[in-house]
Amino acid sequence: DKLIGKLVEEVENAGLREKTIVIFTGDNGTGGQGKGQPTELGARVPMIVWGPAYVKTRGSVMELTDLSDVLPTLCDWANIPLPKDKPIDGVSLVPFLTGASETTRNWIFSFIADRRILRTKRWLLEDNSPLHYGRLYDCGDNRDGTRYKEVTNSDDPEVQEAKDYFNQLLEKLPAPKLDHDGSPTE
Repeated sequence: DKLIGKLVEEVENAGLREKTIVIFTGDNGTGGQGKGQPTELGARVPMIVWGPAYVKTRGSVMELTDLSDVLPTLCDWANIPLPKDKPIDGVSLVPFLTGASETTRNWIFSFIADRRILRTKRWLLEDNSPLHYGRLYDCGDNRDGTRYKEVTNSDDPEVQEAKDYFNQLLEKLPAPKLDHDGSPTE
């Protein structure tokens, strides 16, 4: 945090405040608190975007984003087209960051080995793999890991609707099938 503060101070001292965008984020969860685990805590990190001439001041928000959004966002700001010959999973956050939109995206995805994490604003699927469904939570409007209700085995219509939605998404988000020692299965 201190180093980013120094960086921003130098940007301002150089007179580049109105021409600069800083994106501060991490690459995985916090050590000892989920890092390397196929859980929300293993994937959740902050994302702070600073650019006084470009970014609408909002403070802390609970909108969804993931690291795959960085490339489309930077390309959008730079007016550079995304590569047509490569799959791009992310979306540009420019409409949200500039205030043209109040939302970012409907879902986010992360994985480690064959384990997947899928999140909407309300629902969270952790530890999912091609060999087992994992755990589904109704998170309400919480983002801090508390007051989540596990609903994996529920047959409530709302839960089934969430499962159906996640299953549709997971069909397009493949994961390798690994056996107990981490080797690919046939």
